[in-house]
Amino acid sequence: MNQIESAAMKRKIVCSACALLLSIGICAQGDPHNESGFIVTPDEVIYGDVTINVDGNDLMIRTGRHIYNWTADKVTKVAVINPETGMTEKYVSGTFGMNEQNFFFEVLSDGKIVLLYREGLKFSKYDELEYAPYYVLMDGVIHSLAQSKKEFMGLFAEHHENEMSDFIKEKGIDLKNRSDLTKAFDYYNTKFGGSESYFVTNR
Repeated sequence: MNQIESAAMKRKIVCSACALLLSIGICAQGDPHNESGFIVTPDEVIYGDVTINVDGNDLMIRTGRHIYNWTADKVTKVAVINPETGMTEKYVSGTFGMNEQNFFFEVLSDGKIVLLYREGLKFSKYDELEYAPYYVLMDGVIHSLAQSKKEFMGLFAEHHENEMSDFIKEKGIDLKNRSDLTKAFDYYNTKFGGSESYFVTNR
């Protein structure tokens, strides 16, 4: 093989390698396993790098070469990686009370009863009183979490109330503590909720 043929062969190898790397990069843009989060709209699931602004009720998602900005009313569910903890945070969008706009709520526990967290909400724009930051999603409707223990226990199926009451006493659950509330709902959803999950995308 002379020098000219050798140089041509090297160029061919380099070009083939570049084409392979490019094809891998293009495939990766559409691979949900290579993205840090996703959003669910009424029509589709979009995977990408998600930045959510909970207070502003909007988000930005970068997917491939595209960047989209979405408000909470255009989205039903959001999953995003927290860069500080590396953990996946889940959010749902919904209305509360007599407010016309949609809000983002953080999901603390998923299952038969979805425990949510959102600070600073009022029943309507005319109210001055802010609700406690804990909410539940049941049958597609977001309710503020009951503040009295009797009403709180009424959330659970009647034949599970005694066991939930025993669990709360045994573990010393503080019903106003975020971590304790999450433990209580995780216990209920795991033991009595079966495989039910609001956050399943089926995509």
